Amino acid sequence: MDSLPAIADTGRGSPTGCVFYDHFTFPRKYQGSLFLADWSEGRILAVHLKPDGATYKAETEVFLEGQPLNVTDLEVGPDGGLYFVTGGRGTGGGVYRVQWKGNVPESVRDLGTGISPVIRQPQLQSAWGRQQIANMKTKVGEDWGPYMIGGARSTVNPTRYRIRAMQLMQLYGPNPPIALLLELSKDKNEVVRANAVKWMGIYSDEDTHNRLIELLDDSDRTVRRKACESLVRSGQTAPIEALANMLGSDDRFEAWAARRLLERNDPKSLRQTVLTSDKTRVFNRGALALLIAQPSSENALDVLRRASRRMTRFVSDRDFIDMLRLMQIAVMQGDVAPDRLTPLRDQLAEEFPAGSPKMNRELIRLLAYLQASSILDRYIAYLDGDAAKEDKVHLAMYMQFIKDGWTTEQKLKLLDFMAKAHEDEGGISYALYIGNATRDIARSLSLRESIQVIQRGAEWPDAALGALYKLPKQLDDDTRAALEKMDETIDSRDDISSKQLMVGIVAVLARDGRESSMDYLRKIWDRNPERREPVAMGLAQDPAGKNWEYLVKSLPILEPGTARAVIRKLNTVDRTAEEPEYFRQVIMCGLQFQDKGADEAIRLLEKWTWTTQGDTPGDWKLTLKSWQAWFAESYPDYPEAKLPEEPEDSKWKFEQLNDFITGDEGRDGDPERGALVFQKALCDKCHRYGDTGEAMGPDLTSLTKRFTRKEILQSVLFPSHIVSSQYAAKTLVMVDGRQIAGMVAPGPEGQKIVLKSDGEKESVREEDIDEVMPNKTSAMPIGLFDELTLEEIADLFSYLGKRPTHGVARRIESP
Repeated sequence: MDSLPAIADTGRGSPTGCVFYDHFTFPRKYQGSLFLADWSEGRILAVHLKPDGATYKAETEVFLEGQPLNVTDLEVGPDGGLYFVTGGRGTGGGVYRVQWKGNVPESVRDLGTGISPVIRQPQLQSAWGRQQIANMKTKVGEDWGPYMIGGARSTVNPTRYRIRAMQLMQLYGPNPPIALLLELSKDKNEVVRANAVKWMGIYSDEDTHNRLIELLDDSDRTVRRKACESLVRSGQTAPIEALANMLGSDDRFEAWAARRLLERNDPKSLRQTVLTSDKTRVFNRGALALLIAQPSSENALDVLRRASRRMTRFVSDRDFIDMLRLMQIAVMQGDVAPDRLTPLRDQLAEEFPAGSPKMNRELIRLLAYLQASSILDRYIAYLDGDAAKEDKVHLAMYMQFIKDGWTTEQKLKLLDFMAKAHEDEGGISYALYIGNATRDIARSLSLRESIQVIQRGAEWPDAALGALYKLPKQLDDDTRAALEKMDETIDSRDDISSKQLMVGIVAVLARDGRESSMDYLRKIWDRNPERREPVAMGLAQDPAGKNWEYLVKSLPILEPGTARAVIRKLNTVDRTAEEPEYFRQVIMCGLQFQDKGADEAIRLLEKWTWTTQGDTPGDWKLTLKSWQAWFAESYPDYPEAKLPEEPEDSKWKFEQLNDFITGDEGRDGDPERGALVFQKALCDKCHRYGDTGEAMGPDLTSLTKRFTRKEILQSVLFPSHIVSSQYAAKTLVMVDGRQIAGMVAPGPEGQKIVLKSDGEKESVREEDIDEVMPNKTSAMPIGLFDELTLEEIADLFSYLGKRPTHGVARRIESP
């Protein structure tokens, strides 16, 4: 009631441009149509408009679509073709033209002579069209004004020519004379009248004002609507009685225009007339005008009382829906507290559920605000009934705002409904809204009720996450056991709700802080690499004891913000490191932090080694460079303590692939296709997975149980960044002076097998080897993913994450 509906629904999309087709080249069907560019859906729509009461109705068709067709704008050219451009957000751009190949009669293409080309000029609103008109106006000279007035006045001319003459006067002058507009406002043709009325809004004299008042009673709805709009435009008002018929109109657009004009009247006289009207529709729309013109508590309460009395009489469904919306606006405009409307609350409660879904939607908005808890059983019954899914969800989303009167059974039934609704299909944000609402509901539970929800957490992950807020800091054994059981059940799930719940469980156990809770967090760290980041944050709450080593081992996979927090905690522990790799990781963390935490990493290195490096305190760059030199000198057999560098010619960048494989799309691979990719990428030349591949390199069968996707990706893109001593490459110096680099494994008696970086194997006799030297470069070649598509990479990760099937146990043959 307080806003107007769309005349067409084009569905989801991304509108980027529009243009009316005011040319003659396309077939008549498209002349006067509105063309819409839709970037995200890759299409151009044609909207055909037809008059419908005081507005239009529209039919929409797909005029052009492509894959892709990322349209950014469109325009009609002088030749009548539809030009459009594509591009945006890094996509390819271009300029295209849509032409009509059919025959355009000469009589249509020839605009004529004299004033005719001016009247028939296509695309009047375009830059090139305006330029054409300007040139022709110059040629016509002083006769321009008389020609335009004559063109508009002549009833011999087609209607569209007369309308065009009025448009040209408005755009290029002279402004249509008042006398002409008054004359045309009495024309037999309603389209001419409507356009004359529209231009009368630029004047505010007595003659136009009186005529516009008369036109409020015109036989045509559009003329009446335009009269209201012109009065508003010119800053004038109209008597309330002159608007009564329009306010009661069944045409929303006509009534809306009348109501907007009514808002300009004196609130005192408006209040008296509206509140005493015996016509429901006039009351509804007039009261809305009053609440907009003078939004006081007094007016709001009087409108609500009047509406309450009207409910005791017959009111049509449409008018009752409007009245419900009026009540909502009254509450908002008057800022009326619920406790002042108890009788109205009880009166409205008796109306639920109504036979109309739309009526129920408006009712629940009011009932939730008024805290109508006496009919909670009816709300629950509605959720269990056969109403449409969207109507049930609408009700449930409002039920959460009713604070009191609930039984535990009713709360659990609402949460059960929300959990099932979450599984239904919806728009892109549907699941997010349902999840947020469910968590808000669960936060209102008592501790006893929260425990009940947690016991069903595997079914209700969103509700269980909300219920965690009610748990005390110190958990009793039963609650902790329930949390652990729930966590074990959902540990392998990949949906957003379960992931959020798992993070919440870690936070609650970390807050508890007891050794039993910390022990379970360490179990999570061991069993599920993908959860190590939030678990590390939890373990960091007590960084000493057993947690210390878990925290240090977590550093390579933590995001910078988490890693800084962990290093800050490690600085508080009176313990030093011994593993060279731990020093290396802290140095690299400092390089990654730069001026946003490098000092914390340097402080930890000094704490662990009881030394300082460099002679420029405060300059983290030079200090870390000194620590890099210290590490290279202290541990020459280890890879250098520097961040990995991506080859310039690499097809894929680490951040790009990391975002992909850890996102939804990257987790949707096909393990069966991944088995083929395992061979295509030459993984089987060195690694075994189940019964597939060679066993010279690390066995990948349980890879995803030991490492995160990020770590696996890093190992492939930067194979020499972290190399296990067990599989470190070596360089064999032969007695004949040759050097063979690769991974060395025992061969037949008296021989060694060298797996080189190209995947080839070479057998050498032990007696021909003069020296074996360590090699910091991994035998694993770089660029293994360069020949793969994103889809193939997703398939490979899916294959590596699948539990392999083993055949009959067999002996592993020596390479």
